[in-house]
Amino acid sequence: MAQRSDHPRDREKPLPRSARSRGGSLRHAAVVGVVLLALGCGPESTPPPAEPTEEPTEEPNEEPNEDPDDADEEDEEPDLTEPVVVEQTVWNFDAMEEVDLRVVVHPFVRVPTGEDEDGLLNGLITYEATSPDGEYHLERYGMHPHEVRVVDTEAMTLSFPAYATDGTSEEHLADVEQASARAGDGPVRWAGVHRDPGTDATAVLLPYLGLIEDVGIVDAEEVDTSDYLPVQDALSELVEVHETTWDLQVHRELADGDVQIRESDHEATITLDSDILFDIDEHTLTDDADAALQATAEELERADGGELEIIGHTDDVRSLEHNQQLSEDRAEAVHQRLGELTDLEDFTVSTDGRAFHEPVASNDSDQGRALNRRVELHYTPGLAADSPSEESDDGDTSGDDDVTELPPTDGPVGTADEPITVSGPHGGAVEVTVEEVRPAGDLLVGRVRVEVTEPFDGEEHAGPLAWALSFGDLGMHEGHDNPYSPGHQVDALTLLVGDERQFPLELGSTEHVEGSDRDGFIIEHGDPWRVIAGDRGFGHDADAEVGAWAVATVLWPTTGQDEVVVDVPGRSEHAERPWSQPWRAVDVPVEAEH
Repeated sequence: MAQRSDHPRDREKPLPRSARSRGGSLRHAAVVGVVLLALGCGPESTPPPAEPTEEPTEEPNEEPNEDPDDADEEDEEPDLTEPVVVEQTVWNFDAMEEVDLRVVVHPFVRVPTGEDEDGLLNGLITYEATSPDGEYHLERYGMHPHEVRVVDTEAMTLSFPAYATDGTSEEHLADVEQASARAGDGPVRWAGVHRDPGTDATAVLLPYLGLIEDVGIVDAEEVDTSDYLPVQDALSELVEVHETTWDLQVHRELADGDVQIRESDHEATITLDSDILFDIDEHTLTDDADAALQATAEELERADGGELEIIGHTDDVRSLEHNQQLSEDRAEAVHQRLGELTDLEDFTVSTDGRAFHEPVASNDSDQGRALNRRVELHYTPGLAADSPSEESDDGDTSGDDDVTELPPTDGPVGTADEPITVSGPHGGAVEVTVEEVRPAGDLLVGRVRVEVTEPFDGEEHAGPLAWALSFGDLGMHEGHDNPYSPGHQVDALTLLVGDERQFPLELGSTEHVEGSDRDGFIIEHGDPWRVIAGDRGFGHDADAEVGAWAVATVLWPTTGQDEVVVDVPGRSEHAERPWSQPWRAVDVPVEAEH
């Protein structure tokens, strides 16, 4: 039922600075000092594990249940006032040994703010090492407390713990009472504050433990709140709290990676690689451009019309005046050709050029400049804008991989539950196993196990585990100084639906919060970044010896298929992966929903 998630944060480093909430809303809630003090309560306040409930005995004269289906439905209904208990075996990278862990996710308690907006959630989770010995770190290797994320699987949103500022500093409203859960010491408490999604239940994405579903959201009077944070009591102190909630965006790739599509319920962006469309410093379309433009035209045909903005972007080579004209001319060239390939009369089309004013990567490298040379199409996706690969000609949405042949791979190919050996020129090798793909609301949850089988050449370790699952340092995805892009993301775990590649769901922005001024107001910076919905910082700062393992969790958009293909490419529109083989797992069943 559970899965895993990650993110790197050193204990010695301060908590990262505040992040911008979706819509930038500011809220009033607990004072930073009061909250952090409350988070440090001792282990004696940890609630005991829930007592198992006894099965009711049937009275002798009781009529048997005439409808077994009704009984099954009743059994499946979770009691949202009860905690969700997860027991897993995890890996301790310090001692290089397995540790059994018991995690109890208590219902999240609503905290009204007295405002028109949604309130806050008060969360409580306990971690207990149940092995005879060993410990489990809660503040390292992607395990930091602020990596407890709330996922609305229907509305497709993800929330990090809120941030608060007292006018001088900022802190996540999440922490644990001690750094590790040690065998024999009893449970360790996590407590934190999230935005209330306004639902009766939610899912919680836990570092290295996965997506925990059916976590109740209840009012304070429904459960014993004596061990929760005293958030309501601190409301009178009125400091600014920043909710950190984003829409999850679908990221797809067509035409061998030359067409990228990112979409949410509110907007869609198609990005075309200018180096495919045009020769250097030219605005006349090349003969190779039509494949990408045809795929773009087919995407637009499934939209409902509306506003369509076509924008050209360049790198910063040559003058601003030159690049401004070039970006405008390229946008218009794409507009004219799309009008020949499909009917655009349902759209109100505008074109523009932005030169090098809106880079998505650094212009200091060839790779970054290539990413910046692009043409973007912005529009609102319609109700019909489903993935073309989800529907066959007869309307069957179960998927049909025979309709379109899968692109070739140069790496090993296996099936579900079968270890696949992945190696690289550095000499290191790991075994990857797709343990599970299952639906959760409107998304898919994947779990992939990685175990080190060979160290690097001349070394005792094989580096961080993410190298077989990651694209590495990639502009917006990693390397920026913001709290949501830590590096070592498992962002190369993709699904192939015919010739379409679906990446992990993403959240992102062109802004993040750098800090606060003297009055406590947030300072925003325009620095584009993207983060996957899944394990971030997977194995970061944990050089793994032979035998070390961990399981990564990733969230994908649903495909409508009974089986999927999990594929890590050798290259995509992001970058090449010369340090690691590509690999692929085919015929992976999508398991029944929990």
